[in-house]
Amino acid sequence: LAALPICMLLVYLPWPVQIAVAVFTFFLGWYSSSVTEKAMGTHDNSAIVIDEFDGMFISVICFPQVWYYTVLAFILFRIFDILKPFPISMLDKRIGGGLGVMLDDVLAGLFALASAHVIFALWL
Repeated sequence: LAALPICMLLVYLPWPVQIAVAVFTFFLGWYSSSVTEKAMGTHDNSAIVIDEFDGMFISVICFPQVWYYTVLAFILFRIFDILKPFPISMLDKRIGGGLGVMLDDVLAGLFALASAHVIFALWL
């Protein structure tokens, strides 16, 4: 939810900038999650939230430039992040470390992105 206001601004930026933000956040998250996991001694601790931010950033790429459409991205992202349909669940279980922390949310963001664009194509 904390990423939503940033996403509301992100939709007004050109799509290459949106992708650059998502890629930068991914690598920053991979590194910081790896360091945090080692320091805390646990995998994917709830204190790590950069993965959620990146998933949300991905879920609004190439969205229509309407800030309130980002609420749809948030809802879809949360659905995929919570339910973890295949292959998200497989990544969540099989890949450890900072990469594993990031990848399940990246995939949930991609699922949300694809779903939202299908919705836009059908209703806009």
